[in-house]
Amino acid sequence: MFKHLFLFTYGLILSAVCGTLVGLFYILQGQLIELIWRDSYFQPLRNAVIMIAVALVILITRRWFGQLPKNFSNIMVEIRRTGTANYRYVLLQMIIRHHSG
Repeated sequence: MFKHLFLFTYGLILSAVCGTLVGLFYILQGQLIELIWRDSYFQPLRNAVIMIAVALVILITRRWFGQLPKNFSNIMVEIRRTGTANYRYVLLQMIIRHHSG
């Protein structure tokens, strides 16, 4: 009984932490959108610089972290091969998955 209560409490705490992180991410995202696109939407030079900066961030993170987000089949292959999955990049995968649709 104690084990089930502990696991439930642990899961509840982790869910609260994840929910807080996602909420903070949405607040930060809204603030950045207001900061960057405060004026007119049609400013081609500024928009081009922003797009190039985003492309560079994507290329750099791909070189460091590999293909993210990992799809379910790749995660299952990793679990079968090693017995576990690598959860070091979960937050990064959440951010990328949010923006990829």
